[in-house]
Amino acid sequence: MAKAKRKSAKKIRKARISKPRVKKSKLLEKFAEEVESLAPEKPRNVQMKTTGKISYAVVNLVASGNLNATLDLYNLAVTIPNIEYEPEQFPGAILKLKEPKVSMLLFKNGKVICSGASSEKEIALGITKASKLIHEVQPNVKVQRDVEYNVVNLVATANLNQTLDLFKTAMSLDNVEYEPEQFPGAILRIDDPKITLLLFKNGKVICAGAKREEFLRKGLEKAAQLIKKIK
Repeated sequence: MAKAKRKSAKKIRKARISKPRVKKSKLLEKFAEEVESLAPEKPRNVQMKTTGKISYAVVNLVASGNLNATLDLYNLAVTIPNIEYEPEQFPGAILKLKEPKVSMLLFKNGKVICSGASSEKEIALGITKASKLIHEVQPNVKVQRDVEYNVVNLVATANLNQTLDLFKTAMSLDNVEYEPEQFPGAILRIDDPKITLLLFKNGKVICAGAKREEFLRKGLEKAAQLIKKIK
């Protein structure tokens, strides 16, 4: 019996979470930590929603935008106190705003990446405020009032409202990776819509990869259907 369990355990795919060997940038790591803070211990005021029997809340939106101007990052970093810039480590600068509480990754060509927003309204407000600050230093940068941006990643926490048998889930589904010795959660990847879910025994879920809330809901519903079929 014990041998059978060991053989079955070998069938479970190991989660490949090792990072590529590249030169580390402390500045970029700071930004990455903010982008990847998928389940903050004390989340900001987020709106709980439901889809089917699943409750969820969007906790982080990552979006890209364009200020349509060349930025003098060195001058901005010297003039604006809440900008971090280490060109020898990474070509971008990080601008942190307090309200809304978002971080903006700025590039010389005017491209920006906004992280930390809990709604698209916060994304638009963040880009507008960032453009105002930059406009005071670089008048050629126009204040972005009608903001154009693209959501590239939507992160949410969810609750399936049921206890999960992660071992059985990993054995029953091909698209699940589970290695309990390394991490207590299992990774479920869904192709359509393209979304990744981190599952925990208590039914809590962390979702990432969706570009629209509609895709997030569909992904959660599909995950619930797959888990329901497991006997």
